[in-house]
Amino acid sequence: MSDVGNNQRNPRGLWREWFPGVVAFITGISLVVLLRKPGGLWIHVSWLQYLAVPVAVAGIIFFWRWRQLRKDGVNFSIDRSTFVAFGLLASLMIFVISSATNDMWFFFLRWGPSGGPESYPLVKSGVVRFSIIVTLLMPVLLFCRTKVSIWVITLGVLLWSQVTCFSHLWNVTGGQALYNDDHPSLMYRLWVYAQTFPGLIYYDPLWNGGKEASYLVSTGVIPLGTILLPLWKLFSVDQIYTPALALAFIVIIPLLAGFSVRFIGGSWIAACCASIMALGISQYFFLWMLHFGTVGSCFALPFIMLVCACLYRVFWLEHLDGLTGSLLVLSSLMFLAWPPSAIMAVFMLPAVMAGMRQWSVRKIAFLVVCGIVLIVLLVPSVVGIMSHADPMGFVQAGTKKMEVSHCFRHGWGTLCDHFRQGNPCLVFLGILGLWFMPQKGMKVFYGVSIIGLALLAGWGDTWKPLLQLSRTGIPLMFVAVTPAAILMGKWLENVSVKMIPVRAVVIALLLLSGLNSARFYGNKWMGPYVTMSPEMEEITTWLKSNVSQNERVLFAGMTVHSFGRGHVAYLPVLTGREMMACDYFHFSTKKVEYDYPPKAFRSDDRHVMDFMNLYNVGYILTYHDTWKKFFRKYPVEYEEIKSFGEKKKRTVFKVKRTPNQFLKGSGSVRAGINELHVKVDNPFEEAVLRYNWVDGLSADAPVEIKPVEVDKDIRFIVVNPHGKAEFKVLYRKWL
Repeated sequence: MSDVGNNQRNPRGLWREWFPGVVAFITGISLVVLLRKPGGLWIHVSWLQYLAVPVAVAGIIFFWRWRQLRKDGVNFSIDRSTFVAFGLLASLMIFVISSATNDMWFFFLRWGPSGGPESYPLVKSGVVRFSIIVTLLMPVLLFCRTKVSIWVITLGVLLWSQVTCFSHLWNVTGGQALYNDDHPSLMYRLWVYAQTFPGLIYYDPLWNGGKEASYLVSTGVIPLGTILLPLWKLFSVDQIYTPALALAFIVIIPLLAGFSVRFIGGSWIAACCASIMALGISQYFFLWMLHFGTVGSCFALPFIMLVCACLYRVFWLEHLDGLTGSLLVLSSLMFLAWPPSAIMAVFMLPAVMAGMRQWSVRKIAFLVVCGIVLIVLLVPSVVGIMSHADPMGFVQAGTKKMEVSHCFRHGWGTLCDHFRQGNPCLVFLGILGLWFMPQKGMKVFYGVSIIGLALLAGWGDTWKPLLQLSRTGIPLMFVAVTPAAILMGKWLENVSVKMIPVRAVVIALLLLSGLNSARFYGNKWMGPYVTMSPEMEEITTWLKSNVSQNERVLFAGMTVHSFGRGHVAYLPVLTGREMMACDYFHFSTKKVEYDYPPKAFRSDDRHVMDFMNLYNVGYILTYHDTWKKFFRKYPVEYEEIKSFGEKKKRTVFKVKRTPNQFLKGSGSVRAGINELHVKVDNPFEEAVLRYNWVDGLSADAPVEIKPVEVDKDIRFIVVNPHGKAEFKVLYRKWL
């Protein structure tokens, strides 16, 4: 675009050029005020000095260009899009020196000068680095005035960011599996998925004597499990887990963002911008992905970018081809793999309704066909959840009531937290900037979608706290990636001199966004992750070496994160031993009592002992003093043999009994997902396996199996081999 304007400009038309920029600036400043942290000045006045140099350089460039054009006798004009760019970026610059940066969860790490408990050189603070990068870029961009050169720069920033993220993650972990919170649970689910694919419901005899489970369809693990299925099948999950996470979140999700932008007509430059921002949309995203370990949902939710791109392509770009339909169905399937996503999808329906003028019979028919295919593909997941869980009861149990005024304050505070934790580029250029884009469809579809998701992200927890609807803040930011990237791409493609400061600021923000994402992977933030601790490695090795395959290990009391800061779900895979616990996954306290053995067997001491004998428990591991006291009270039945950790807090007790996997009869059982490999010593006698019966278990003829009640609400498996000494009991249900 040219910097040259007409010598004669219509004064009445000038306001149409600068007025949108003024509105953008005022709106941005209003957002800055709303997001400020209370207490003290809402602007760090001293930080203005760091922005003075790039502002001065920009002024020199503008003055030089003005003098150059004046010599030629022409005007130096600024068009509407340039005014909007300056207005949005000016408010963004004020935001990054505002009190919002005082929030400990502010997106950019080490943004302000050193202070508090952390000390670092001034040059390593984000605001100083930003100033330096912008200052150095502006002279460079005077000579890089082609779209190709800008594409090379943005592609270079993307590749550098990805390599840096992977390098930081590898330097911390050494390739070892992340182990805090839900990471072990996810590893176990991925291991199960590799065993059961394409089945979604399974029988798990490795935990609590056998249980029919639907956790694959209720935790969002299917997208990650399916896309990287070859890895889970070919390698040990714990060995490939961290490299697979790097592939998923450092490569696949950025590629998904870039493709979504290209799919609706965005440039390659815009696609690179989208990929860079998708590397790290917010601290909140990393909190759930790296720290809490809910990787399944964090991988499923970004598919909303492609869902939105497909719908936009149908309604506003008039593309009703097979590729669009296929990608719409597949991306929706991935997005809806985490059940609460269905509620998020409902809050996006107004965006579809807002574009009613774009509707036509062909479009409606196209979407109906896609919807039917999607419903058919979702049937196994829906039936699996409805048949093996009580989702409606769970939802209703979590209803929360509060006063309207408190509800508003709480929701608004939560939404502001999401904005402060999010990448400022997404907040000011995506969520706010899209309203100043010339494309009407962007405002109608993406704008209304963002409003719906913002309402759910802010106020969802006040309505249904058990559903963790505050996590809608993650897809909210991912939806903002597309408009922010398209806006950035347009600005970067404008190679006129007047846009040099804008382009420099955008590239600097992208560069710092990539570096910031790498710091999250490098564990340099408030929500760190861990790998398996030496203590857990010792416990795993000891259990594998000392516990025989024909007895179980029981965790007395709740475990939570007291064994290596993660759940104990993956231990049966690491040790090859069957186990029992109340909370090997992060179960809701509404559904599971956090103590073990079950309450029905804790009425007196004898019932506790009966439970141990009934389920063939050979070893007990606990860190609870009350349970230690209980087992020490009966030295004839239990022997204290080992303690772990510096404080010897985790203690092992051996049950003094001869292990036997049969309640009646004798032999051996080797348990695996969906199967029990049984060997009986006497194939002509009926035997009872100490494994829970569920409907769907069967054995090939001539073997017959049936349930038998051995205690209240406990049924074991009766087998009648009819002369067959070795056979399998299989779980053959699909739903």
